[in-house]
Amino acid sequence: MENKLSPAAQFVSIVCDFSGHRKRGAESQFDGCQQDALFLAIRAHLPFEIDDMEWIRRNCRFTWHAGNGDNWGEMYYSASCAIGNGSAARSFEKMKGRKLFIWKWEVNHHGAGRGTSGRVNDRLSVGDTFRCRGKLLTVTSFDDKNAKIICCTYKPQERDGRGYTIGTLKVERVYKLNIKELRALADPSVGAPDLDNVKKVVSKATNPASSNRVLSK
Repeated sequence: MENKLSPAAQFVSIVCDFSGHRKRGAESQFDGCQQDALFLAIRAHLPFEIDDMEWIRRNCRFTWHAGNGDNWGEMYYSASCAIGNGSAARSFEKMKGRKLFIWKWEVNHHGAGRGTSGRVNDRLSVGDTFRCRGKLLTVTSFDDKNAKIICCTYKPQERDGRGYTIGTLKVERVYKLNIKELRALADPSVGAPDLDNVKKVVSKATNPASSNRVLSK
């Protein structure tokens, strides 16, 4: 990796090494360019090697413009999933130690400010929405240490006299799901909708007498 960079790593590193903003000490402009460079590499479907995201993080000041807190760097993963750049997504998963969370049915991606709807059997990322057991779930974060995806439902928003939504979204309920639970919830053969009792759903899905088919990758 250190001797021969992939096209994606080359592109981002060139912007990092030769940016005039960096030479002038214009940090905010430099950070914006770095952000744009990585987004463009993802959107252009440049190929990423499996360790590229980690290399970029260490060598191209990735931490300066990747976000903070639990969702650190998630905007790049969301963009990779929305655009469909699988090599970038796999590289991010390797860097974060993330398990692959796939929803069997329709996923609406909202990463990188670009909505993509109607894709099935696709990766889930922060900001995505998908319907599960009659509820609309929004992905809010990942707990990579415990291999869980965190989703929530929102309360219906108020509307004014013209029908426009007013106020802010308020969380109705939070769901922390592991891969086994997510697969069971996607399986229509496990019985009546029961998202609010995930353990019951998983129990049905893992019953040898059940005719369910869980998703495999």
